Amino acid sequence: MRNNGRVELTGLVSGLDKVRADEDISYRGVLQFTADLDLCDVRDGVGGESKLCSITVAGAGPMNVELEVYEGNRGGYVKVSQARGSWTKSTSGSCDALLIGEEFKMFPNDSQATIFNGNELTLKSGPLQVGQYRTGRVLFEVLRVVRR
Repeated sequence: MRNNGRVELTGLVSGLDKVRADEDISYRGVLQFTADLDLCDVRDGVGGESKLCSITVAGAGPMNVELEVYEGNRGGYVKVSQARGSWTKSTSGSCDALLIGEEFKMFPNDSQATIFNGNELTLKSGPLQVGQYRTGRVLFEVLRVVRR
């Protein structure tokens, strides 16, 4: 069992950052999504018996993403809305084959592996600067700022 699985979104998002100080900022983009993690808290109730089992999810592909930065240090969110184009994905594990198959069908749009979906972020208001922003287990990192 892997203990250090991870989910990543990488790429560039763009948005209009010439706004008044009291306005929210929206960024949009298509980012590369990769997941390689274990879902270990799954309940398998097959055969009348309930037991913990695991499902390993791996996959990659492009996703529509929106990033909101709220005015007044109210934070913001990153939302993964849906998969685009071609995807590679696989699921395996100790759960019943039916549960593993269901997770395969749901990944990535409705999967437990899509941890970014609507996640609140601790962000300062205004255009984002190069640096890291962490909320719980989610790390959001601005690698460079591109001006238009």
